[in-house]
Amino acid sequence: MSDQCQILLEDAAAEIEAILERTAQDRRRELLLAAADCEAIFARRVSEIRDEARARLQIGDPPPLRHLFGRPDREVPMNKVLGWMLDPALRGAPARRGLLKLAVALDYPALRDDIERGMPLTVWPETSPDLEITSRKPDLTIESPNATLLIENKVGAPESGPDQYAHYLETLRRLAGAREHRAYLLVPDERNVPPGWSGQLTHRELASALRPLTQDDALPFWDRVVYGLIVSDLDPDETLDRIQQIERLLEGGRARSDVDVATRLTQLLRRPTINPMNGGR
Repeated sequence: MSDQCQILLEDAAAEIEAILERTAQDRRRELLLAAADCEAIFARRVSEIRDEARARLQIGDPPPLRHLFGRPDREVPMNKVLGWMLDPALRGAPARRGLLKLAVALDYPALRDDIERGMPLTVWPETSPDLEITSRKPDLTIESPNATLLIENKVGAPESGPDQYAHYLETLRRLAGAREHRAYLLVPDERNVPPGWSGQLTHRELASALRPLTQDDALPFWDRVVYGLIVSDLDPDETLDRIQQIERLLEGGRARSDVDVATRLTQLLRRPTINPMNGGR
């Protein structure tokens, strides 16, 4: 190989090495810029999570009503509260809004239409709807001009007697007459539907149906509070010290890494917030 060719090859090699070096430098620079962007985005997100957690502390969590009553394992207090909450004679339009959510959750068009048209409604909690038909007291009976609904709430309790479900179904049929009638179980967890009954609704499903009313700006503030308490009772927070855990992370979080604090706060904030102040009144 001539000296001239050797020089050309060495020049070409040096140029290629320079190009590769520049490419590597460019890549390092791009990686450093990307890392800086990620760090800034993460820092903003951590700040947002902390702000969300502070806002959660300002709101707190509503207590399950039955825990306040001291009878968390009994269904009677829940039935009384549900009956009061859904009775238009006691609570007017806000009760109708709750009844409408219930009718939609049960996919019961006859009842839904009567509610939407402003037809008269009667709600019987823990009361016989007609003593000439039965002296027993179904948990909740609802009547409208074109529909009847019986709800039997079961909180850790079996059928009270071998004929309870059959008797309540016959009671409902006699009460309904020519009107459409449906009977549902209201249960913490799914169970077998009694023969002839229309189906079941879990406490959590009813809570999900009512939850939008806690932030419905068409409702007065205290009615939104009422629905918030009911939702909390139907779908209680299993992490009873959630607020205290958030508080501890915000106050003592400096001993932990930002990643750890943000991760733990995110887990604690996953549960939907019940905030009646969001209604705008």
